[in-house]
Amino acid sequence: MIIDDLREQLVERSTQFWGQIQESSTYTNFKEKYDSLSPTGQKSALLASLVFIILLIFSVPMTYYSSASSNIKDFESKKNLIRDLFRLQHATSELPPLAPGVSSGDLLALAKQKLENARLQPEQIKSVQNYDRPLAGISKSIIQNAIEVRLQKLNLTQIKDIGIDLQTLPNVKMLALEVEANSSASHYFNVIYRLSNFSLPAEPTPAPAKAGSKKK
Repeated sequence: MIIDDLREQLVERSTQFWGQIQESSTYTNFKEKYDSLSPTGQKSALLASLVFIILLIFSVPMTYYSSASSNIKDFESKKNLIRDLFRLQHATSELPPLAPGVSSGDLLALAKQKLENARLQPEQIKSVQNYDRPLAGISKSIIQNAIEVRLQKLNLTQIKDIGIDLQTLPNVKMLALEVEANSSASHYFNVIYRLSNFSLPAEPTPAPAKAGSKKK
């Protein structure tokens, strides 16, 4: 019963809508032009109208399909990004903690100790000093203590061994290595090592609770 009523209402509204279309000036103009066409032209017009209606009908679901495909791609991309972030978080959580920082004074002392172990002559050690131009591009939250070691009259084996030994200092990276021939001894070289130590600022120690204090 309800279905029959709905069908009758649909037919009635469709009839009213078609009547309104027939009464419009656009439909009247279109019908006059259609009646003035030859039989072949009328068939072509009907065929073109049919094709247009079919394309119009199919364009709606295609639009929804295209939008759905785009949304699925965005979802997959975001899902993969979130998965990569979780993997990165898991990987960084397993990294060993950064070694405690070393002051520039301690770094100089350790470098001098390495040179003593290399058994260099006093005249071969030109200078061991702070280097005030740290590596660029490092976050300001990371502390850099850079030093410069200038040596002279070294052979190639000494240059290599001392460079490797200096890089064993705590959290040290070599910023630069400059080598030039010694002007007074052609078989020896002058060398400059620039190294930097990286560390994070020490976390503030929480103040001890006062004896007898009560929580509010």
